[in-house]
Amino acid sequence: MNERTELLLRLREIEDRIRDLKNGVKNDLSCDEALIRIAAIQAALREVSGGLFEDHWRRCVVSHIRAGDADAVERFMHSVAKVLR
Repeated sequence: MNERTELLLRLREIEDRIRDLKNGVKNDLSCDEALIRIAAIQAALREVSGGLFEDHWRRCVVSHIRAGDADAVERFMHSVAKVLR
């Protein structure tokens, strides 16, 4: 399975978790359980984000640097800063 397929599967799982959370809230899910589910969703999103950054660095940024694009690292760092805010 390639990286894009794995990413799409992971995003589908996250969508399912969000849908389950929404349905649970509609059906009086306890606050504790809702918070636990939200934390799990956030962790899954961080995992996906980290994988995307790693892939972007390996496949895009490095090739731009090798091609002489001096601003590639700066653009990457700007993206990282936005995500970490």
